[in-house]
Amino acid sequence: MGTENRKLYKSEQVIIKVPKRLPNQVSNIFIFPDDQELRNKKLLWIQFYPSEIVPRTLDNQPIVDNKFLQHCYLTLETYTGVQFVKTKPVVDFMNIMGSSFTQFFNIEFIGQRVNWPKCQIQLADTNLVNDKDDQYILCDVGYMDVTKEATEQMGVSFKDKK
Repeated sequence: MGTENRKLYKSEQVIIKVPKRLPNQVSNIFIFPDDQELRNKKLLWIQFYPSEIVPRTLDNQPIVDNKFLQHCYLTLETYTGVQFVKTKPVVDFMNIMGSSFTQFFNIEFIGQRVNWPKCQIQLADTNLVNDKDDQYILCDVGYMDVTKEATEQMGVSFKDKK
């Protein structure tokens, strides 16, 4: 098989900031960051983690809890402006605690190229926004990397090793 038919499957941690509540000011829409690693990649899955599973980010920032995520809705958009996931409950993309790992390998989602800065999480109950500290939504995005660089990585062979 030539390297032109190979795909490299990867996973990237994404952290979305939930700014703390300020007097007379609270946001209920949280935008995904523009992650260079996820640009122009084909989506495989997205998985959200509450603080009950992962309490803090790698740089020790607090993760939102299960109750917060139960009130969140996800919208994902392609580069052509098509919202292929529109206000779908985030709990559909969560590992249900104590049960098997459930990622969304839904055939209609696989292979979409997501325009992350146009994607958002909407919170239905702003009373859940912390008024003391910023918090963060943690998710894992699985994707197919079909870039030339990924194809070249897949072409590495141990038979050439000296």
